[in-house]
Amino acid sequence: MPASAGQTDAPETLTKAGGIRTAGAKRPKPDDEGLRYRIAVASRSLAAVAGGYLLANLFVLAFRRVVPMEVRDASQLALMLSFIVFALVSVWVFAARDSYRAWAGVLIPVALCGALVWFLPDVRA
Repeated sequence: MPASAGQTDAPETLTKAGGIRTAGAKRPKPDDEGLRYRIAVASRSLAAVAGGYLLANLFVLAFRRVVPMEVRDASQLALMLSFIVFALVSVWVFAARDSYRAWAGVLIPVALCGALVWFLPDVRA
């Protein structure tokens, strides 16, 4: 009987947990892989919390300068919208394919909002 694509000729043994292990099967990678995963999750968490906080605050300042409303009303509206910005940043960070894209998705809007705050004059203050 010819072996199909998913079958091997290696002998199979039962493990203590009841699973089947072939003699030629590779062992799992060392704990280095677990450490990388933990560092990636910590990096994304830092991007979500610190980056989200920074972006939400810069969004408030930039929105206040761009929107043609009274300062008090624009500040209140920007503050309410900043909660949505923070939530979207948190979702984006953990939905990104890797940590580099997560950080880029946070830092590029931070740079844009920072540039608006830095270069646009606050004429209504």
